[in-house]
Amino acid sequence: TLRQRPAGRKPVATSLASRDELPDVMRTVKEAVTREERVFWIVPRVEENDDEEDIDELASAEARAKALRAELGKSAVGMIHGKLPTTEKRAAMNAFRSGAAPVLVGTTVVEVGVDVPEATVIVVEDAERYGLAQLHQLRGRVGRGDRPGACVLLHAEHLDGIARERLTALTRLDTGEDIARADLELRGAGNLLGSEQSG
Repeated sequence: TLRQRPAGRKPVATSLASRDELPDVMRTVKEAVTREERVFWIVPRVEENDDEEDIDELASAEARAKALRAELGKSAVGMIHGKLPTTEKRAAMNAFRSGAAPVLVGTTVVEVGVDVPEATVIVVEDAERYGLAQLHQLRGRVGRGDRPGACVLLHAEHLDGIARERLTALTRLDTGEDIARADLELRGAGNLLGSEQSG
């Protein structure tokens, strides 16, 4: 059982922000870039949806990268996702690590195995769509150096019920064991011998 953080690892402050607070989130990102830190911006899908009648408007890597480039400059924002060739993924990560592109928009392809000590901010868009364990893993991408980290869970404007409880739990819990326990309490274990599945 691991009962403490790795030596020197800083805590990560987790906060909630609704879509109407996007200007404040952008300010946080710009401030981190000014300090020469790195920022992850995680989205649930890769491509923009051209179907205007689609009510399921999930954020995409393409759309978010385009919006961030308009704010920060084209060269400041890289993009990484599972559909990219390996060489392009490697180039995006190298530009991010070096600071040539201090903001990296991506999917959960960066969930594990990515260690960039200069990364201090991670924004997870449509955070209510992810599981608590996955959000905890994503949050672990920041605060790995000598500066504290910040995780912003960007959610729909109207978030209530169990969706709000789940994200709120993440703001006050910071160990995998506590998060797993909260997840079990909130979602239940499901029906192991039947067709009902809630866990």
